[in-house]
Amino acid sequence: MDYISEIKILAQEGLRRDSMYKIFGANHHKWQFAKPANKRTIQKFEKNMKITLPQSFVRYLTELGNGGAGPDYGIYSLEVMQKRNVFIPQTAQMPVMLDHSMTDEQWADFAKKYEILDDTICSDEFDTKTKEQQENLLHERLNMELALCAGGVFIGTPGCTMNSILMCRGAATGEVFVIDFDYIFTLQSEPYCCGKFEDWIVKKMRKSLEL
Repeated sequence: MDYISEIKILAQEGLRRDSMYKIFGANHHKWQFAKPANKRTIQKFEKNMKITLPQSFVRYLTELGNGGAGPDYGIYSLEVMQKRNVFIPQTAQMPVMLDHSMTDEQWADFAKKYEILDDTICSDEFDTKTKEQQENLLHERLNMELALCAGGVFIGTPGCTMNSILMCRGAATGEVFVIDFDYIFTLQSEPYCCGKFEDWIVKKMRKSLEL
């Protein structure tokens, strides 16, 4: 079965089983889709954000809805994505990190460097530094966070401080990863990869309904 058809069926089943919205709460997608996006709206979003969305995700937006039912708290609309992804234009020329090319040792080194930076920024030592030194440290930490997101776009959240990021450039184009900025310093390997968008969304929706 085509994944678009399966998502529709899962959303209908979710609405039937969860009519009181107990799984995700009444303030979330309610197993429904917004009005589908048209190609012109998508092209405008891509131009503004300097990114090309994978075709699998474009099909969701145009054939199902501009946001709505999906894994966890649902899929963001393009409007929400634009607000949650203000970093994207800054990363347009950055190399992609989430592409399965880095070793565990390289990820551990990245996490350690981030931890040292974050500890310094959050310590009393930070207050003793000059304004220029403080700005340099903050800029360096921000650049590490931007580097982690390069080539991707946030399309939803599993909750708390986590983000579901869909890769739009690099070897992992079309795949979804989970990033938690509060725990970058714990990385000992590449952030969890959920697989291709179309497989991730179906699998997660089925799991929510325990099918």
